[in-house]
Amino acid sequence: MMPNGSLATNSDNGASFVPADEHGPAYQHQRSIEEGQSGAMASDLQRQEAYYLFFMGAVGISLNLLVVVTVLLRRTLRKMTSAFLIHACFLNLLKAAYCIPFGVNLLTYEPQKPGETTTTPPPDCSFEGSSYVVIVTTSAFNMVAMICAEAYTFG
Repeated sequence: MMPNGSLATNSDNGASFVPADEHGPAYQHQRSIEEGQSGAMASDLQRQEAYYLFFMGAVGISLNLLVVVTVLLRRTLRKMTSAFLIHACFLNLLKAAYCIPFGVNLLTYEPQKPGETTTTPPPDCSFEGSSYVVIVTTSAFNMVAMICAEAYTFG
């Protein structure tokens, strides 16, 4: 509406519109479109990351199982130090298996809505994160034990 109460018209197509200032409805609509597009881009990125995690989890699980089966089936590969290798494969298999729930959390997680100040993490995030840290720490100790065992084998 114009100050005198009449509607302004667009001379090109005859449509009526109300000019909006910086904080008017047109500005808010444009801002919501831009936020929706950035949310869609974040969603696409999360979906790509989730699929990458699924792929890496599947590859990690299958290759670690292949190493364990090979060591168990081949008599020449069965040595005392192979126990460390099998243990390392099981730990790496667990780490690869953790990629799958992390990917599921990425697919099911709803991003923060505009105007909200806090986000809620997935419900099992604390358990998954803390148990993953335990597995990584165990894997590091296994690696140190494997190095120490190998150092005295060749001496």
